[in-house]
Amino acid sequence: MKLLIRKCLGGLILAGLSVAISANESNDPSGELFLLRSAGDVANCGPITALMARQYADQGFDVESLSAEVMKARKLLADYRQQSFDKDNQSWWSLKDIQIYLRFMGVSSQPGNLIRGRNYIELKKVIDQRKVAIINVNMNDLPRGTETGKPYNTFYVPFGWGHFIAVVGYQVKDGELYFETHDSFSPQGKSRLYSAKHLERAIKRYNPYYLEVAPS
Repeated sequence: MKLLIRKCLGGLILAGLSVAISANESNDPSGELFLLRSAGDVANCGPITALMARQYADQGFDVESLSAEVMKARKLLADYRQQSFDKDNQSWWSLKDIQIYLRFMGVSSQPGNLIRGRNYIELKKVIDQRKVAIINVNMNDLPRGTETGKPYNTFYVPFGWGHFIAVVGYQVKDGELYFETHDSFSPQGKSRLYSAKHLERAIKRYNPYYLEVAPS
């Protein structure tokens, strides 16, 4: 998989922040990293997002069978924790689980956070450094559109709480910063744009930490 970086001109001074947004960036402009969950799967957003990040970090790795890769990832983690593995009874992953999996796959990741006054500019810095971010959000804190195909708003996710997505870029539209994300829950999740301020709230209210993953 080739590493593709997209840039286009633009500019914005964020209200209340002395930070200039001078360009739009995407570390996955063609959406090659995106992976779509299997129908009915509500437990594997963590492993799937980890696999998206692994594809970004390791350009020689491509997911050919998503279900097989998810099961391998889960079994690896179960073995690491010396737990029994049951493919039909799977718990939700944490950021730590994702970090452990990536480490075993030879992928380095660095933790970051949005605490102690930090805001969404931290995620912008991740993208500017040619990295992607893995976040765990409260989907109830993202505005829900009345149409599933409507950009910039979320679509229905059961229960709302606790959902991993990958942040791969950002754009400025009508003077507002949006993050480009891959959300495995729906086909509309590919390269989906979420308002930076809404995404920041969703992160802080559920889990104010994230992982940064760089290409090898």
